[in-house]
Amino acid sequence: VHGKMDLTRAEAVHEIVTSKTQKGHLLALHRLEGALEKTLKNIRSTLLDLQTSLEIQLDYPEEDAPPLPVPLDSIQKTIASIDRLLSTYREGKLYQEGVQIALAGRTNVGKSSLFNRFLREERSIVSEIHGTTRDYIEATVSIGGIPVRLYDTAGLRSSADPIEAEGVKRSLSLIESCALVLFLIDCTDPALTAEEESFLTRLGNRVLRVYTKIDLRAGWYDLGETRTPLGVSALTGEGFDRLLAEIESRLKEGLHGGTEEVLIESDRQKELLERCRHALVRFREGLEKNLPLDIVALDIEDALTALGELTGEVTTEEMLTRMFSRFCVGK
Repeated sequence: VHGKMDLTRAEAVHEIVTSKTQKGHLLALHRLEGALEKTLKNIRSTLLDLQTSLEIQLDYPEEDAPPLPVPLDSIQKTIASIDRLLSTYREGKLYQEGVQIALAGRTNVGKSSLFNRFLREERSIVSEIHGTTRDYIEATVSIGGIPVRLYDTAGLRSSADPIEAEGVKRSLSLIESCALVLFLIDCTDPALTAEEESFLTRLGNRVLRVYTKIDLRAGWYDLGETRTPLGVSALTGEGFDRLLAEIESRLKEGLHGGTEEVLIESDRQKELLERCRHALVRFREGLEKNLPLDIVALDIEDALTALGELTGEVTTEEMLTRMFSRFCVGK
């Protein structure tokens, strides 16, 4: 901004302030140091060279010099570079905004005890009395560098008590919106009802079955499942590290999994990179169809405009309003 830093670095300042975990903070620092800016400048430099070549051929068509070949391989490499950045969007968003995870299950299966184990403090009331948790309780924890909003929900059962019934209703609504649900099963009473099995089927791959109170049952892991089930003792901590590792693995499923630190995390960055990519694809297809150079040159201009808006070299009032709405300027 004003020649001091590009918009991706300005956004990184906001990300540093709002990051919820050390990992998110480090990634934002990396962007502030210019890692993303450098990648975008390399892409822009390639497109400017191509635009210059096209302009020469358009401005001096009568010259005897043979036309300069258009480096299609360079365009393809540039599209691939943009694709790599776009592939980091989900990961960047994950580390910056995090996810919601709910602890669910019957009453008295150990949800509140496990919730406290995650927090390393006695936040939820733990009691042998069924229905102690009547509404969900929430807290933020870090799992594998990902900020997680963790919910201790009301025990799932029918109740004549209108207050408890309302708590169960709210908990069910919350569970439906969570990225991951830990469905807790008391290993001393592991049989599930048909209604519970139907509930788990509906959740699909968003659910992890976790057996609790494993300190109370020797050989709890031999419950007829095809693989070693997840089990934890909130009292002793046995199995907790494995549970954390499984949660982290599930949350990071489908990510590129490399050590790449040049990530994008905002919708603005993603949309403008997609605009740039689409323009380059149109340019490539136009050349393949032998369209006139003055037509395909417009696509390079569109690509450069999108990059310019991304870095702040090209500004519009709408773009600046949208970007700075994320900041609490003057408040």
